[in-house]
Amino acid sequence: MCGSVSSEYSPYQASGSLNAQKILLAINSQPLSVSEIAVSTSLSRVEVKEALKPLLKCSLVGELSAAGRTKYKPLFAIFTVKDQEKLLPLITELSDVLTGICRESMPLIRERLKQIACVKAGYHFPELEYIAVGAYTLDFNALQILERKGLLISGKEMPGGRYVFTGMEKGLINPADMLMWGHSTRYGRYTFYSHGGLPPNTSRRVFPDVTWLWYPIIEDPSLIERKMVELGDILYRLLKGPIEVDELIIEMKENTDTLTLMLDLLLLEGMGYLSIPEFVDSGKLRYKLGRPILTSKDKEIIWRISEYIIGRFAEKLEQKRRSIEEVYSQTTPAKNGISIKEAFNHIYHLAFAKTTKTLINRNIMSSPLMMKDGGKYSVWVTVEE
Repeated sequence: MCGSVSSEYSPYQASGSLNAQKILLAINSQPLSVSEIAVSTSLSRVEVKEALKPLLKCSLVGELSAAGRTKYKPLFAIFTVKDQEKLLPLITELSDVLTGICRESMPLIRERLKQIACVKAGYHFPELEYIAVGAYTLDFNALQILERKGLLISGKEMPGGRYVFTGMEKGLINPADMLMWGHSTRYGRYTFYSHGGLPPNTSRRVFPDVTWLWYPIIEDPSLIERKMVELGDILYRLLKGPIEVDELIIEMKENTDTLTLMLDLLLLEGMGYLSIPEFVDSGKLRYKLGRPILTSKDKEIIWRISEYIIGRFAEKLEQKRRSIEEVYSQTTPAKNGISIKEAFNHIYHLAFAKTTKTLINRNIMSSPLMMKDGGKYSVWVTVEE
Protein backbone atom coordinates (compact mmCIF):
# COMPACT_ATOMS: atom_id res chain seq x y z
CA MET A 1 0.00 0.00 0.00
CA CYS A 2 1.18 3.49 -0.86
CA GLY A 3 -0.63 6.08 1.26
CA SER A 4 -2.58 5.97 4.51
CA VAL A 5 -5.91 4.62 5.75
CA SER A 6 -7.81 4.23 9.02
CA SER A 7 -7.69 0.84 10.69
CA GLU A 8 -11.43 0.38 10.15
CA TYR A 9 -10.90 0.25 6.40
CA SER A 10 -7.51 -1.46 6.30
CA PRO A 11 -7.04 -3.16 2.91
CA TYR A 12 -4.56 -5.53 4.54
CA GLN A 13 -7.22 -6.83 6.92
CA ALA A 14 -9.86 -7.01 4.20
CA SER A 15 -7.62 -9.02 1.87
CA GLY A 16 -5.55 -10.85 4.47
CA SER A 17 -7.57 -14.04 4.92
CA LEU A 18 -6.83 -17.10 2.80
CA ASN A 19 -10.44 -17.12 1.55
CA ALA A 20 -10.20 -13.49 0.43
CA GLN A 21 -6.98 -14.18 -1.43
CA LYS A 22 -8.45 -17.21 -3.17
CA ILE A 23 -11.39 -15.08 -4.29
CA LEU A 24 -9.19 -12.22 -5.50
CA LEU A 25 -7.05 -14.53 -7.63
CA ALA A 26 -10.20 -16.14 -9.07
CA ILE A 27 -11.91 -12.88 -10.07
CA ASN A 28 -8.62 -11.42 -11.26
CA SER A 29 -8.89 -13.73 -14.27
CA GLN A 30 -12.46 -12.75 -15.12
CA PRO A 31 -15.58 -11.37 -13.36
CA LEU A 32 -17.40 -14.13 -11.49
CA SER A 33 -20.66 -14.54 -9.61
CA VAL A 34 -20.82 -15.92 -6.06
CA SER A 35 -21.69 -19.38 -7.42
CA GLU A 36 -18.85 -19.25 -9.95
CA ILE A 37 -16.40 -18.12 -7.28
CA ALA A 38 -17.51 -20.99 -5.05
CA VAL A 39 -16.86 -23.51 -7.81
CA SER A 40 -13.50 -21.95 -8.74
CA THR A 41 -12.18 -21.77 -5.15
CA SER A 42 -13.88 -24.81 -3.58
CA LEU A 43 -15.42 -22.50 -0.98
CA SER A 44 -19.04 -22.55 0.08
CA ARG A 45 -21.36 -19.74 -1.03
CA VAL A 46 -21.56 -18.61 2.59
CA GLU A 47 -17.76 -18.42 2.85
CA VAL A 48 -17.58 -16.48 -0.41
CA LYS A 49 -20.19 -13.96 0.73
CA GLU A 50 -18.48 -13.45 4.11
CA ALA A 51 -15.07 -12.88 2.51
CA LEU A 52 -16.54 -10.46 -0.03
CA LYS A 53 -18.07 -8.18 2.62
CA PRO A 54 -14.84 -6.46 3.78
CA LEU A 55 -13.50 -6.37 0.22
CA LEU A 56 -16.62 -4.51 -0.91
CA LYS A 57 -16.55 -2.27 2.17
CA CYS A 58 -13.01 -1.18 1.33
CA SER A 59 -13.78 -0.81 -2.40
CA LEU A 60 -11.17 -3.40 -3.28
CA VAL A 61 -13.81 -5.33 -5.21
CA GLY A 62 -16.63 -3.99 -7.35
CA GLU A 63 -19.92 -5.34 -8.63
CA LEU A 64 -21.09 -5.48 -12.22
CA SER A 65 -24.18 -6.87 -13.89
CA ALA A 66 -23.81 -9.46 -16.65
CA ALA A 67 -26.75 -11.36 -18.17
CA GLY A 68 -28.87 -10.42 -15.17
CA ARG A 69 -26.34 -11.76 -12.66
CA THR A 70 -24.15 -9.87 -10.22
CA LYS A 71 -20.49 -10.54 -10.77
CA TYR A 72 -17.39 -9.30 -8.99
CA LYS A 73 -14.07 -7.91 -10.20
CA PRO A 74 -11.00 -6.44 -8.48
CA LEU A 75 -10.72 -2.64 -8.34
CA PHE A 76 -6.97 -2.66 -7.73
CA ALA A 77 -3.97 -4.08 -9.57
CA ILE A 78 -3.18 -7.73 -8.86
CA PHE A 79 -0.06 -8.90 -10.66
CA THR A 80 0.08 -12.65 -11.25
CA VAL A 81 3.38 -14.50 -11.55
CA LYS A 82 2.97 -14.38 -15.34
CA ASP A 83 2.43 -10.62 -15.13
CA GLN A 84 5.57 -10.26 -13.06
CA GLU A 85 7.56 -12.26 -15.63
CA LYS A 86 6.40 -9.81 -18.32
CA LEU A 87 7.27 -6.81 -16.16
CA LEU A 88 10.71 -7.93 -14.96
CA PRO A 89 12.64 -6.77 -18.07
CA LEU A 90 10.91 -3.37 -17.85
CA ILE A 91 11.63 -3.08 -14.11
CA THR A 92 15.29 -3.91 -14.74
CA GLU A 93 15.49 -1.39 -17.58
CA LEU A 94 13.99 1.39 -15.48
CA SER A 95 16.20 0.50 -12.54
CA ASP A 96 19.33 0.63 -14.71
CA VAL A 97 18.41 4.11 -15.90
CA LEU A 98 17.71 5.34 -12.36
CA THR A 99 20.88 3.71 -11.02
CA GLY A 100 22.97 5.49 -13.64
CA ILE A 101 21.50 8.88 -12.80
CA CYS A 102 22.06 8.35 -9.07
CA ARG A 103 25.62 7.13 -9.57
CA GLU A 104 26.50 10.20 -11.61
CA SER A 105 24.86 12.45 -9.03
CA MET A 106 26.47 11.07 -5.84
CA PRO A 107 29.36 13.61 -5.73
CA LEU A 108 26.81 16.44 -5.95
CA ILE A 109 24.59 14.76 -3.35
CA ARG A 110 27.45 14.36 -0.87
CA GLU A 111 28.40 18.00 -1.29
CA ARG A 112 24.82 19.14 -0.67
CA LEU A 113 24.44 16.92 2.40
CA LYS A 114 27.28 18.83 4.07
CA GLN A 115 24.74 21.64 4.51
CA ILE A 116 22.37 19.48 6.60
CA ALA A 117 22.00 20.91 10.12
CA CYS A 118 23.06 17.82 12.07
CA VAL A 119 26.18 17.48 9.87
CA LYS A 120 27.07 21.14 10.42
CA ALA A 121 26.62 20.52 14.17
CA GLY A 122 29.42 17.94 14.01
CA TYR A 123 27.40 14.73 13.82
CA HIS A 124 28.34 11.95 11.41
CA PHE A 125 25.55 9.68 10.21
CA PRO A 126 26.60 7.36 7.36
CA GLU A 127 22.95 6.39 6.79
CA LEU A 128 22.14 9.99 5.84
CA GLU A 129 22.89 9.11 2.21
CA TYR A 130 20.30 6.36 2.31
CA ILE A 131 17.74 8.67 3.94
CA ALA A 132 18.31 11.43 1.37
CA VAL A 133 18.48 9.18 -1.70
CA GLY A 134 16.78 5.87 -0.88
CA ALA A 135 13.93 7.21 1.25
CA TYR A 136 13.27 10.78 0.13
CA THR A 137 14.52 11.05 -3.45
CA LEU A 138 13.62 7.61 -4.81
CA ASP A 139 10.47 7.12 -2.72
CA PHE A 140 8.67 10.00 -0.98
CA ASN A 141 9.67 12.88 -3.25
CA ALA A 142 9.73 10.84 -6.45
CA LEU A 143 6.07 9.94 -6.09
CA GLN A 144 5.14 13.63 -5.77
CA ILE A 145 7.32 14.67 -8.70
CA LEU A 146 6.21 11.86 -11.02
CA GLU A 147 2.57 12.51 -10.12
CA ARG A 148 2.92 16.20 -10.99
CA LYS A 149 4.36 15.16 -14.34
CA GLY A 150 1.37 12.90 -14.97
CA LEU A 151 3.33 9.64 -14.93
CA LEU A 152 1.63 7.96 -11.96
CA ILE A 153 -0.73 8.61 -9.08
CA SER A 154 0.59 8.52 -5.51
CA GLY A 155 -2.86 7.77 -4.12
CA LYS A 156 -6.58 7.85 -4.82
CA GLU A 157 -9.57 8.50 -2.59
CA MET A 158 -10.62 5.26 -0.92
CA PRO A 159 -12.88 4.46 2.06
CA GLY A 160 -11.03 5.63 5.17
CA GLY A 161 -8.08 7.23 3.42
CA ARG A 162 -6.12 7.98 0.27
CA TYR A 163 -3.86 5.29 -1.12
CA VAL A 164 -2.96 2.91 -3.93
CA PHE A 165 -3.20 -0.76 -3.05
CA THR A 166 -1.51 -3.51 -5.08
CA GLY A 167 -1.50 -7.29 -4.92
CA MET A 168 1.34 -9.60 -5.94
CA GLU A 169 0.88 -13.32 -6.44
CA LYS A 170 3.61 -15.19 -4.57
CA GLY A 171 6.22 -17.10 -6.50
CA LEU A 172 8.57 -14.62 -8.18
CA ILE A 173 8.91 -11.09 -6.79
CA ASN A 174 8.78 -10.65 -3.01
CA PRO A 175 8.30 -6.98 -2.03
CA ALA A 176 8.57 -7.87 1.66
CA ASP A 177 12.32 -8.41 1.18
CA MET A 178 12.89 -5.02 -0.42
CA LEU A 179 14.12 -1.73 1.04
CA MET A 180 10.95 0.15 0.14
CA TRP A 181 8.82 0.31 3.30
CA GLY A 182 8.39 3.79 4.76
CA HIS A 183 6.52 4.47 8.01
CA SER A 184 5.84 7.87 9.56
CA THR A 185 3.55 9.69 11.97
CA ARG A 186 3.50 13.36 12.95
CA TYR A 187 3.20 14.49 16.58
CA GLY A 188 3.02 18.26 16.99
CA ARG A 189 5.85 19.66 14.91
CA TYR A 190 7.83 16.41 14.93
CA THR A 191 7.50 13.52 12.48
CA PHE A 192 9.10 10.19 13.34
CA TYR A 193 10.23 8.10 10.36
CA SER A 194 11.59 4.68 9.53
CA HIS A 195 12.37 3.41 6.02
CA GLY A 196 13.91 0.31 4.50
CA GLY A 197 13.36 -3.40 5.08
CA LEU A 198 10.98 -5.10 7.48
CA PRO A 199 11.94 -7.21 10.53
CA PRO A 200 11.33 -10.93 9.91
CA ASN A 201 9.18 -11.74 12.94
CA THR A 202 7.91 -8.51 14.51
CA SER A 203 7.07 -4.88 13.86
CA ARG A 204 9.87 -2.32 13.87
CA ARG A 205 10.92 -1.50 17.42
CA VAL A 206 11.19 2.23 16.76
CA PHE A 207 8.81 5.15 16.40
CA PRO A 208 6.20 5.43 14.97
CA ASP A 209 5.67 1.65 14.80
CA VAL A 210 5.84 1.32 18.59
CA THR A 211 3.29 4.07 19.15
CA TRP A 212 0.91 2.39 16.68
CA LEU A 213 0.81 -0.50 19.15
CA TRP A 214 0.06 1.89 22.02
CA TYR A 215 -3.17 3.34 20.63
CA PRO A 216 -5.40 0.27 21.25
CA ILE A 217 -4.29 0.04 24.90
CA ILE A 218 -4.01 3.71 25.95
CA GLU A 219 -7.46 5.25 26.38
CA ASP A 220 -6.43 8.88 25.86
CA PRO A 221 -4.47 9.24 22.57
CA SER A 222 -3.47 12.79 23.52
CA LEU A 223 -1.14 11.26 26.14
CA ILE A 224 0.80 9.59 23.32
CA GLU A 225 1.11 12.82 21.37
CA ARG A 226 2.31 14.74 24.44
CA LYS A 227 4.94 12.10 25.15
CA MET A 228 6.18 12.09 21.55
CA VAL A 229 6.42 15.90 21.52
CA GLU A 230 8.34 15.69 24.79
CA LEU A 231 10.79 13.23 23.20
CA GLY A 232 11.01 15.39 20.09
CA ASP A 233 11.92 18.43 22.20
CA ILE A 234 14.87 16.54 23.69
CA LEU A 235 16.13 15.42 20.29
CA TYR A 236 15.73 18.90 18.85
CA ARG A 237 17.82 20.40 21.65
CA LEU A 238 20.59 17.89 20.92
CA LEU A 239 20.56 18.96 17.28
CA LYS A 240 22.61 21.95 18.42
CA GLY A 241 25.31 19.55 19.59
CA PRO A 242 26.17 17.23 22.52
CA ILE A 243 25.18 18.48 25.97
CA GLU A 244 25.97 17.56 29.56
CA VAL A 245 23.07 16.18 31.55
CA ASP A 246 23.02 19.01 34.13
CA GLU A 247 22.70 21.62 31.41
CA LEU A 248 19.98 19.61 29.69
CA ILE A 249 18.02 19.38 32.95
CA ILE A 250 18.12 23.15 33.31
CA GLU A 251 17.05 23.77 29.71
CA MET A 252 14.18 21.25 29.83
CA LYS A 253 12.88 22.01 33.34
CA GLU A 254 9.97 24.11 32.05
CA ASN A 255 8.71 21.16 29.98
CA THR A 256 9.35 18.16 32.22
CA ASP A 257 10.54 17.15 35.67
CA THR A 258 13.98 15.64 36.17
CA LEU A 259 12.88 12.04 36.76
CA THR A 260 10.71 12.03 33.64
CA LEU A 261 13.58 13.54 31.66
CA MET A 262 16.00 10.84 32.83
CA LEU A 263 13.50 8.12 31.91
CA ASP A 264 12.99 9.75 28.51
CA LEU A 265 16.74 9.81 27.95
CA LEU A 266 16.96 6.15 28.87
CA LEU A 267 14.13 5.30 26.45
CA LEU A 268 15.71 7.26 23.60
CA GLU A 269 19.09 5.70 24.31
CA GLY A 270 17.62 2.20 24.36
CA MET A 271 15.87 2.77 21.03
CA GLY A 272 19.00 4.23 19.43
CA TYR A 273 17.83 7.83 19.07
CA LEU A 274 20.66 8.82 21.43
CA SER A 275 24.17 7.43 21.53
CA ILE A 276 25.32 5.79 24.75
CA PRO A 277 26.23 8.78 26.96
CA GLU A 278 29.91 9.43 27.71
CA PHE A 279 31.56 10.66 30.89
CA VAL A 280 33.38 13.95 30.31
CA ASP A 281 36.24 15.43 32.35
CA SER A 282 33.79 16.91 34.84
CA GLY A 283 32.60 13.38 35.62
CA LYS A 284 29.15 14.13 34.22
CA LEU A 285 27.32 12.37 31.43
CA ARG A 286 27.17 13.98 28.02
CA TYR A 287 24.40 13.08 25.60
CA LYS A 288 24.41 13.30 21.81
CA LEU A 289 22.17 12.28 18.94
CA GLY A 290 22.21 8.70 17.70
CA ARG A 291 19.92 9.30 14.71
CA PRO A 292 19.57 12.23 12.27
CA ILE A 293 17.18 15.11 12.98
CA LEU A 294 16.18 17.02 9.84
CA THR A 295 14.88 20.59 9.80
CA SER A 296 12.59 22.22 7.26
CA LYS A 297 15.64 23.72 5.53
CA ASP A 298 17.26 20.28 5.41
CA LYS A 299 14.21 18.88 3.65
CA GLU A 300 14.41 21.72 1.13
CA ILE A 301 18.01 20.74 0.38
CA ILE A 302 16.97 17.13 -0.15
CA TRP A 303 13.97 18.21 -2.26
CA ARG A 304 16.28 20.05 -4.67
CA ILE A 305 18.40 16.89 -4.95
CA SER A 306 15.23 14.92 -5.67
CA GLU A 307 14.00 17.37 -8.31
CA TYR A 308 17.31 17.06 -10.15
CA ILE A 309 17.49 13.24 -10.09
CA ILE A 310 13.81 12.44 -10.64
CA GLY A 311 13.49 15.24 -13.19
CA ARG A 312 16.14 13.52 -15.30
CA PHE A 313 14.48 10.15 -14.75
CA ALA A 314 11.07 11.55 -15.80
CA GLU A 315 12.57 12.68 -19.10
CA LYS A 316 13.70 9.09 -19.74
CA LEU A 317 10.24 7.80 -18.81
CA GLU A 318 8.63 10.12 -21.34
CA GLN A 319 10.90 8.68 -24.02
CA LYS A 320 9.90 5.16 -22.99
CA ARG A 321 6.20 5.88 -22.48
CA ARG A 322 5.02 3.93 -25.52
CA SER A 323 7.06 0.82 -24.69
CA ILE A 324 5.90 0.99 -21.04
CA GLU A 325 2.28 1.17 -22.17
CA GLU A 326 2.81 -1.76 -24.53
CA VAL A 327 4.24 -3.97 -21.78
CA TYR A 328 1.53 -2.99 -19.33
CA SER A 329 -1.25 -3.68 -21.86
CA GLN A 330 -0.29 -7.37 -21.73
CA THR A 331 -0.91 -7.67 -17.96
CA THR A 332 -3.99 -8.77 -16.05
CA PRO A 333 -4.54 -5.39 -14.29
CA ALA A 334 -4.66 -3.67 -17.69
CA LYS A 335 -7.29 -6.12 -18.88
CA ASN A 336 -9.25 -5.44 -15.67
CA GLY A 337 -9.37 -1.74 -16.43
CA ILE A 338 -6.79 -0.55 -13.87
CA SER A 339 -5.21 2.63 -15.23
CA ILE A 340 -1.53 2.55 -16.05
CA LYS A 341 -0.96 5.57 -13.78
CA GLU A 342 -2.29 3.60 -10.81
CA ALA A 343 -0.43 0.40 -11.66
CA PHE A 344 2.79 2.28 -12.42
CA ASN A 345 2.90 3.35 -8.76
CA HIS A 346 3.88 -0.20 -7.81
CA ILE A 347 5.96 -0.83 -10.93
CA TYR A 348 8.00 2.23 -10.01
CA HIS A 349 8.31 1.00 -6.40
CA LEU A 350 9.81 -2.26 -7.66
CA ALA A 351 12.19 -0.36 -9.93
CA PHE A 352 13.43 2.03 -7.23
CA ALA A 353 13.80 -0.83 -4.73
CA LYS A 354 16.02 -2.62 -7.24
CA THR A 355 17.95 0.63 -7.75
CA THR A 356 18.47 1.03 -4.01
CA LYS A 357 19.78 -2.52 -3.71
CA THR A 358 22.17 -2.00 -6.62
CA LEU A 359 23.50 1.31 -5.26
CA ILE A 360 24.20 -0.32 -1.89
CA ASN A 361 25.69 -3.54 -3.28
CA ARG A 362 28.05 -1.55 -5.52
CA ASN A 363 29.07 0.71 -2.60
CA ILE A 364 27.73 3.75 -4.43
CA MET A 365 25.44 4.70 -1.55
CA SER A 366 25.42 3.96 2.17
CA SER A 367 23.18 1.23 3.52
CA PRO A 368 20.49 1.49 6.20
CA LEU A 369 21.46 -0.03 9.54
CA MET A 370 20.81 -3.57 10.70
CA MET A 371 18.58 -3.06 13.73
CA LYS A 372 18.11 -5.10 16.90
CA ASP A 373 14.73 -6.40 15.65
CA GLY A 374 16.40 -7.97 12.63
CA GLY A 375 15.20 -5.39 10.13
CA LYS A 376 17.49 -3.34 7.91
CA TYR A 377 16.20 0.22 7.86
CA SER A 378 17.00 3.83 8.72
CA VAL A 379 15.42 5.95 11.44
CA TRP A 380 15.17 9.73 11.70
CA VAL A 381 13.01 12.61 12.94
CA THR A 382 11.97 15.83 11.21
CA VAL A 383 11.02 19.10 12.87
CA GLU A 384 8.99 21.98 11.47
CA GLU A 385 10.72 25.15 12.63
